Amino acid sequence: ETNKPTLNPKLNVYPNPTTDFTYLSYTLPSKSLVNINIYDVRGKLIKQNTISQLAGSQKFEIECKSLPIGTYFVKLDAGEYVSTAKFVVIK
Repeated sequence: ETNKPTLNPKLNVYPNPTTDFTYLSYTLPSKSLVNINIYDVRGKLIKQNTISQLAGSQKFEIECKSLPIGTYFVKLDAGEYVSTAKFVVIK
């Protein structure tokens, strides 16, 4: 039996759809180096962020003003914690 922490795979994106900014909220089981990547519907990497965050509830802001109207995917990768969510940019 392993003592892996229980991971919270829930990645919330709000507001969705958005115009200027959208926020990610998630919970990390431990201090982590977090990669947050934004992709368009064709899978092209649009934005990339790497941050160090402590365990617990987290919030991350994504600036969307410069993004064209469309559907995007955000992938959060913090080691064992990986989650993906979709958001839509409208103007």
